[in-house]
Amino acid sequence: MMSFVDVPTTTVVEGDTDPALADRVMAGRLQGVSALQALREARALSTTTLARLSGVAHDEIVAAESGKPIGVVERQALAAALDVPADMIKA
Repeated sequence: MMSFVDVPTTTVVEGDTDPALADRVMAGRLQGVSALQALREARALSTTTLARLSGVAHDEIVAAESGKPIGVVERQALAAALDVPADMIKA
């Protein structure tokens, strides 16, 4: 399970080397984008690059970002490519 650690200026995902990741993901979620899209954008990756890094088909990533459910294997591959726990990736 993901845990958050409070620090004076921001909230970070425990174990992550980017202290602003959680803040950037939360900002995206507040704008109505999926967790996957928010994570991808926080990592400054295109859908094409994420597809190449994860081995998940580009069309499947686009569909998942639009709310289509994804399988466990794909979720784990995307999480590994984004360097986050798999439970952070959901529609």
